[in-house]
Amino acid sequence: MYLATIDCGTSTTRVYVIDETGQVYGRSATAVGVRNTAIEGSNLTLRTAISDCFLNACAEAELEPGQLTLAIAAGMITSELGITAVPHRSAPADKRELARNLHVMHDSTLLPVAIPIYLIPGIKNYQREGDAGISSVGSLDFMRGEEVQVFGLLESQDTSPPYVITVLSSHTKFIAVDSDLNITGSITTISGQMYRALKNETFIGKSIQEPAEPKPFSWWHPEIVDMACDALEKGGFLRSLMMGRFMDVLLDTSWYERKLFVESLIAFEDMKALNQLYALGCSNDSQLFLVGDPQRCEIYAYVLKEWSGWTGAIHHITDEARIDALNITGSLAIARAAGILEG
Repeated sequence: MYLATIDCGTSTTRVYVIDETGQVYGRSATAVGVRNTAIEGSNLTLRTAISDCFLNACAEAELEPGQLTLAIAAGMITSELGITAVPHRSAPADKRELARNLHVMHDSTLLPVAIPIYLIPGIKNYQREGDAGISSVGSLDFMRGEEVQVFGLLESQDTSPPYVITVLSSHTKFIAVDSDLNITGSITTISGQMYRALKNETFIGKSIQEPAEPKPFSWWHPEIVDMACDALEKGGFLRSLMMGRFMDVLLDTSWYERKLFVESLIAFEDMKALNQLYALGCSNDSQLFLVGDPQRCEIYAYVLKEWSGWTGAIHHITDEARIDALNITGSLAIARAAGILEG
């Protein structure tokens, strides 16, 4: 039995052709996501990207599209900027809650084959009835896609919850998981998009641009991280960003030192969201998983331990294949819970 999983994010779309055990036979990815819909005012580019990735993944698997039985989709594809808006489920929620609320669609203009597409809903923070005023906005949050990664991770864990799972991508998303394996909520920042904007749309970008040469082995300098955190405490985020430029023009520094400085500023700024995370019932002695780029995970682990008082064990998930596997494993776990797949 062959099927496809579709992972649609803010800036990237991935499609995998797999069997019911999660074995990958074909994959395809493209730098298109719902960001394109927001910019263009239409989801046509996104639809084309999903369709092309599906066909490319089938071709790599040496399968005809008609040999696939179904598709499971998650992420921003279920948002109003995606293909079909599917309402979030309210936290606390486990994989069975998502399985009970799958949305099924058939769309031969999206996938050129007559198979059902099961859309996994996202999760939003609990909101008390009648508490819809603007004063409650600080407690609000939601996710689309990361919940699948979380349940994929939980399938393989033999340690005891509670956990905090921190996904570092176009956003930073702190996700709380309780002792019953429910997602109890999340806290999100736009860290990744902030870095991209700084790099591409400001003069700071020139100072942190990575050249074609390989990254030096000695990129890690904790004293630079400490300097960034201290600068932010004393001068604030916007003033401290200018220091990356000063390091370039007025001091003898390397691009990777300046890049580490700016990335550390963003990481330390993210730590201000921890108080809202603790309001979800988390504590700083929980086990924490960092999921994302190795360098970024190293920075966040250091800032959490040395500057933010995190006492729980911190685990890193940085291998691209393993991160891909989280999405696949989570999608299959939810599909099994829904009775779509056996097991």
